[in-house]
Amino acid sequence: DQCHVTSDTVAKIGKIIGTSVDLNVNKLRVPADSRRMILASVERVLMRQNDTTRDEILQELRNSLFEGQEFASRTEEPMTWEQISEMAAHGIRFGAHTCSHPNLSHVDLETAEREIVESKRIIEGRLGAEVSGFAYPYGYDVAGYRRFRPILEKHGFHYACTSWCGH
Repeated sequence: DQCHVTSDTVAKIGKIIGTSVDLNVNKLRVPADSRRMILASVERVLMRQNDTTRDEILQELRNSLFEGQEFASRTEEPMTWEQISEMAAHGIRFGAHTCSHPNLSHVDLETAEREIVESKRIIEGRLGAEVSGFAYPYGYDVAGYRRFRPILEKHGFHYACTSWCGH
């Protein structure tokens, strides 16, 4: 069971990462057990792109890697509100993270504020507890996230974190 990755998809990935991807795609055959690893690697590279570009390229790559097969993008399930409530009852605190997980580096301040505030509102309403922390989706744009500080302060956040060590 093998698949072919199209030259168009390879070219788009190469353009985004800033280097040509030197592959003879006509001879590129990807064993089935390596497809998810390839997709995960490309997802990490594409996380810095705007959501539309990232999603289009990932969909093309999924179509190439899993042609004719059903593709489940995640195997893990998110926690239920029941599980979250039980954890909160035992002292675990929850923070906001946005509602639709946009890459905040590519959205305007109005959209970002709406995403952040709605996430906080929903969690506070469900748990009946203050949400004082925020975690940036994708979490890589440490310098760029400074523009959100006034929004976070305005809406009562005490801290925000990224996925980068020390930030």
